[in-house]
Amino acid sequence: MKINAKLLLLASIALGWLIFSILLYFTYKEGKNNLTDKIIDCVQDAINTDYQERLNKILVLYRPTGRKIKGFQIESEDGIETISFNEGTNQSAVERLCNQYVLSKILPPSPDEINDLLKNKLKRNGVENVRTGIIYSNNGKSFFSNSDSTYSKSSIILPTKYIDIKKAQSIQAWATVPYTEIIKIISPKSFWSVVTYFIVLFIVSISSIKGTKHGKQINRSECIEMGNMILNLESQNLYINGNLCQLTPIDFRLLLLFINSPNKFVTKENIKNKFWPTDENSDSKIHTHISTLKSSLKDYPEYTIITEINKGYRFNVKE
Repeated sequence: MKINAKLLLLASIALGWLIFSILLYFTYKEGKNNLTDKIIDCVQDAINTDYQERLNKILVLYRPTGRKIKGFQIESEDGIETISFNEGTNQSAVERLCNQYVLSKILPPSPDEINDLLKNKLKRNGVENVRTGIIYSNNGKSFFSNSDSTYSKSSIILPTKYIDIKKAQSIQAWATVPYTEIIKIISPKSFWSVVTYFIVLFIVSISSIKGTKHGKQINRSECIEMGNMILNLESQNLYINGNLCQLTPIDFRLLLLFINSPNKFVTKENIKNKFWPTDENSDSKIHTHISTLKSSLKDYPEYTIITEINKGYRFNVKE
């Protein structure tokens, strides 16, 4: 079965744009993941800064309960409370968690202040035009920055982070980021790979479209036209209704013989003398090429080759 070259070309171009769409999706996803990691780091920095600022305002008393630091005793307005933890836990991390627990009773975090810290840190890291929000929860009760808990479906929602030793307090951040900020965070290698692929694909697509159009612009001085049929004598190509019909050189010349004998039957003897004057198998070859030519024209019923016994063959064009 013959494959339409034009259809194959269009399918190849379509496949190229599909691959480009997939490449664009994964590149965008890479940028979004990189930006999410950067926001997570900035949120942690904001929490640490807020913690240190609140800690500097209040004196928190704590003392280890053993040489291997199996726990802390915390002294606050509510009295002395002992908190145990695993020995493998980092001491400085435990101190921070215990301090956050005590601070929550005296001077809890402010979602607005943490959100302001987050915006400043993002700006210093080159991420601007971002709408952010902080959700602070303490013993099941939530507090929102700017008293606003709404965010869009496209917002990046960060995981909840517990900040105290008893996991009673948590902070969660979200950010609504425009596409331009995500593009800025894409690695140069990925960005230029996508740009290069797009440029090459665009040029190939335009060239192919122009090439298809130019293929239809046949030099009329080197052609024979019959209705919607055009025979290019130089390239020996046949076009019907603007479509290229695949013919062998002999089939093309055979069709040309019919066209040059309008309304007349071309006998086997005429064909034999024209193509195979000394070939003993000429009858078989004539039959084969007539059948091939008929098959090439079967999709265009207005052009047919009529066979009559004892007369020969005639090319018929329906009005």
